[in-house]
Amino acid sequence: GINCDTGTLNTFAIDKYGNKYKESNGYSFYNLSVPKYAEMKNIAIETAILFPYHRLLGFDFAFDRNGLVRVIEVNNKNNEVNFYQMNNGSLFGHFTEEVISHCKNSKRYFKLDFEI
Repeated sequence: GINCDTGTLNTFAIDKYGNKYKESNGYSFYNLSVPKYAEMKNIAIETAILFPYHRLLGFDFAFDRNGLVRVIEVNNKNNEVNFYQMNNGSLFGHFTEEVISHCKNSKRYFKLDFEI
């Protein structure tokens, strides 16, 4: 997990089975920051405008060989929110009340999401 304000990693990671790790391959997660996090965050905000009908997006970033930030993909469904919450707590954090208010006061839609 990443602290959304500072770009620092949590002191642990969780795998898809819910196992918690303090290090990986001998490297500790303690006191690590994501390089160019502010730039990534700005790119995500600018790119999100291109998805006006989606309310939750997941971004995958990488660095090219010149160290430039690149968007690998934008996930607009199946974002594995369980991993986010296991690593960072409540999905919406300090936006929870805003999300609840929006849901109470907005039109409701029913959508089946399946593939044939």
